[in-house]
Amino acid sequence: MSKWMKDKTELFKKFKEEKNAEKENSGINRSEMVWKTPEKGTAENPKTYILRLLMDVNDDFYRTMSYHMFYSTANEKWVFILCNKTFNFTNYCPLCAAVSKLYTGSSEDKKVAYNFKRKVKHCCNAYISKDPRDADKIEEEKSEGKVYIYEFPTKVESKIKGEMNDSEYGAGMNLFDPGKDGFDFILKVGATKPMQEGANKGKSFPDYGDSKFANRPSAIADSDDVIETAMEGRHDLTKYLDSMVKDDDYVIDILKKEMLYDLVKTEVESRMKLKDPSYLVEQEVVDTPASSTETSVEQEPDSNVSDLELMKELDELDSL
Repeated sequence: MSKWMKDKTELFKKFKEEKNAEKENSGINRSEMVWKTPEKGTAENPKTYILRLLMDVNDDFYRTMSYHMFYSTANEKWVFILCNKTFNFTNYCPLCAAVSKLYTGSSEDKKVAYNFKRKVKHCCNAYISKDPRDADKIEEEKSEGKVYIYEFPTKVESKIKGEMNDSEYGAGMNLFDPGKDGFDFILKVGATKPMQEGANKGKSFPDYGDSKFANRPSAIADSDDVIETAMEGRHDLTKYLDSMVKDDDYVIDILKKEMLYDLVKTEVESRMKLKDPSYLVEQEVVDTPASSTETSVEQEPDSNVSDLELMKELDELDSL
């Protein structure tokens, strides 16, 4: 130890304790917990990953999350906000409410609504048995043999649900068994043909159509010790979702910057608890969409009632 570090042992110990406490309180280090999004191959040669789905520490098989993700021109970056409907579909979400109100406006308002609309994905614990990207990584950075939170789209969820719910031929809960009765999930990520029209013209997207569960059961490892270590490495999905919740003031600040706040101002004042009372002060309306007028707000039906119909019709706007 050099002279510059003498007598710093106790200080260093205290620093480590504080940092460990910070990590425990924050609960989440996304780069360590979440499996990096699987890369797509091509239509002819999809990339293949092998994983075993695992229940979390609270015996949750997987969780579904609703979220809003959009590029903020005001902040010049992508914004991710976990929707309150993740925890209960009857919960109030100001972004969902703003989308519903925009939907009653002009075609331009509907395009804005599409940008902010609620999206859905799912998450579970997964033991990674094969990740082709590991070939180019050093040992410490490889995914194989580790348990991560895997975030997956509804197309993958439909394959999981299909296998779980098939009472005659499906594997049922054995899909999540790390032992000899469990089944690997063979995730094949190909690519769609480039879009021919619309906002995504020329773009190709991941295709999970060839993904499937293994035909035969097998354990993730021959050793019970390895399996036990994997089970000890599982993550708490509830804590993971809770860690992504933004406080109300943050959400309202985003709404203001995106010129959406006046659409839901009355509802926000009555239904949300804000730390900063300045949000309740009357604000000047600047460049609000046509659908934010008093008349359109009064005519808007309850957002919870019209959500399913709304999302279906908004999907059709992608080609506008």
